[in-house]
Amino acid sequence: MLMMPVVILTMTDEVDKRYMEWLYAEHQRLMLATAWKFTRDQADVEDIVSDGCMAIIQKIDTVRHMERNVLRSYIVSTIRNTAISHCRRQQADNARFYPADSECVQEVADPATVEQKILLQAELRSVRQAMSQLPERERLVLRLKYQQDKSDREIAESLGLSDSSVRVYTMRARAHLKAAVYGGEQE
Repeated sequence: MLMMPVVILTMTDEVDKRYMEWLYAEHQRLMLATAWKFTRDQADVEDIVSDGCMAIIQKIDTVRHMERNVLRSYIVSTIRNTAISHCRRQQADNARFYPADSECVQEVADPATVEQKILLQAELRSVRQAMSQLPERERLVLRLKYQQDKSDREIAESLGLSDSSVRVYTMRARAHLKAAVYGGEQE
């Protein structure tokens, strides 16, 4: 049995707190089962249920007056929507990471020294940091072009841009990266 979500334990209104403790105890399995449909990671399930409880607390005056079946449906809907939001946030966060460190370093033709590896890793970190600072459209165009090997036409179609706009965004993004990583110097 999981512990009561902290969001419930930290409630200040005792009447609302007792109600939420009861609601959680009565519907814990339903909440967990709903969250498990979206992820098999225990920590993520707990986060989803906790965030779902927070959403229910925000509507506690309405929830308190619901019939049992309506309440169960509301809980499932809330946990499902919370899980979907959680998964989307995770996908967005994962898209921001560029796991190139070890892969790129290994693909480089056998660096002569440890110093070269360290410098390359530092440069890759700088590129990732600079990528995270790019405007969203530029970052998206670069990711589609270089990570997903999309053509300018495919990128243009998926983003609703012209081919020339894709090329402009690519040039701007590369110039921004160059300036951020190399201080605008030529390689």
